[in-house]
Amino acid sequence: MLRKNNNVFGNPRINFAVSKMEMKRGNRDVQSQVFSLKSLALLLLFLAALACPIFAYELDDQVYQLEMQTSKVKAEMIRLDKQAKKYPPGSAKSIQISNLLDGQRARLEKLDAQLNKLQGPQEIVVSDEPIQLTQEVEVIAEPVAAEEPVPEGQPALWQRLPAYAWGINFGAFAGATSVNGETRIKLPYIRDAVTSSSRVMLGYAVSRDGTRKYVPFCLDVMLNYPPGYVTGVDNYLGAGLNYVVMTSGRVAGTVGGQLFYGVESEGFGGKLFGELGYGTLCTGFSAPHQGVTLLIGYRKI
Repeated sequence: MLRKNNNVFGNPRINFAVSKMEMKRGNRDVQSQVFSLKSLALLLLFLAALACPIFAYELDDQVYQLEMQTSKVKAEMIRLDKQAKKYPPGSAKSIQISNLLDGQRARLEKLDAQLNKLQGPQEIVVSDEPIQLTQEVEVIAEPVAAEEPVPEGQPALWQRLPAYAWGINFGAFAGATSVNGETRIKLPYIRDAVTSSSRVMLGYAVSRDGTRKYVPFCLDVMLNYPPGYVTGVDNYLGAGLNYVVMTSGRVAGTVGGQLFYGVESEGFGGKLFGELGYGTLCTGFSAPHQGVTLLIGYRKI
């Protein structure tokens, strides 16, 4: 009985069945490997399909950003070029603007090089065939407004000056603490690039010891110099008379005077300026109040 059981595995039929089962198992393993390779290939193709649009989008976005920066640089160059025309050649302000323009040109060349690198060289096709016009184009010229004539001997800067400008300043006036309102009016006298203007100013001042108060009315005449004449910024030299409209005790004073020098620059949509000088406030019945003038102000143009 034991001998029969030991010889069971020697039966040819059983051996054939076992071999057949092993072959089926091997085929299933091969099919599983093939399926895995196909799945991996499909996954790689899917990822590549996703990556291509993303890469193209990133490239287009880089080109767009560079084009926007190029437009901004060109707009800044146009603005600087217009601003440079306001100042005489060789002046400190003109040289400063010229240096800024050189920097913008270098930046523009760098941006153009980056754009050419991303976009690649563009092929230019030249055709030997003559160009034929198939449609007539009518060019309509728009009328250009005539510029206001500049009086003979007066520079174009005269046209850019406002007829008047109002402002406010505070500080020390003739040694007294003061706050003042002013209006500047341009005058017709001009020599080369130097312009002239007048100033009407009304203020409130308190003496050093605080015992007397003044309401001065001032009338000044000024010569305005562009950058490069005296300093590297706009500056002016002025002189004028003042009249104390009212002082302590509600009585009127008399006439005084002032000399001053000022510098100014663009800011906050107008002009920021500072003045240094010397002046006198007179009442006619007491000692005049004399001292240094040191004012800081803003003028709307």
